[in-house]
Amino acid sequence: METKSFSESLAFRIILVAILTGLSIFFIIYFKDLLKPFVMAVMVWYLIKTIYNYIGKIKIMGRQLPRWLKGTLSLAFIFGAVQITINLIITNLSAIVNNFPTYKSTLDILLINLGESMGVVNITDQMQEQINKLDLQGFLTSTLASLSATVGTIVIVIIYIVFLLLEEVAFSKKIDAIFPDPRKRLRIQEVLNEIYQSTNKYITLKTVISLLTGGLSYIV
Repeated sequence: METKSFSESLAFRIILVAILTGLSIFFIIYFKDLLKPFVMAVMVWYLIKTIYNYIGKIKIMGRQLPRWLKGTLSLAFIFGAVQITINLIITNLSAIVNNFPTYKSTLDILLINLGESMGVVNITDQMQEQINKLDLQGFLTSTLASLSATVGTIVIVIIYIVFLLLEEVAFSKKIDAIFPDPRKRLRIQEVLNEIYQSTNKYITLKTVISLLTGGLSYIV
């Protein structure tokens, strides 16, 4: 009877899965600040790849667009969408600031009516007194810290995206070097393509739903 080596036994696989699970949990907990930007970068990279593939279907005079043009258009689309989103946020914030006196007068009327119905006198003065007790300096400090952290995260995400785009060019060569056997290499490529297609469909669907939700919310 042929005996299997320990590396082929069920016990070894269970131990290996347990070790990998423990390491994954360790990395998620202790390196979450680095993993979050990386996950965001991977999502953006997938979007770039998806747009790249869609643009690749466009043919002019029976010929596909050059690779550099497809890549440039994909990046321009992503950064254009980000710029439009930022402009919409800034526009909405500016509208809120400009209309603040109107909002304040409306709120004062509502508070006065509420105070009269509850039998409370000078409710607006009491509310102003409570607002003055708030730690506005601490709030502004934490807000600036959050903005600084956000800017830092965006920079890290951009670095990761550039890294992924550069690594993508040499990835197939590394697969060839790691798996010299053509059958194993073909199987690995098929698995990677399946993962890419499944993830690509999911991210594309979620992105379309988010864009539709955001667009409808803005219109309403």
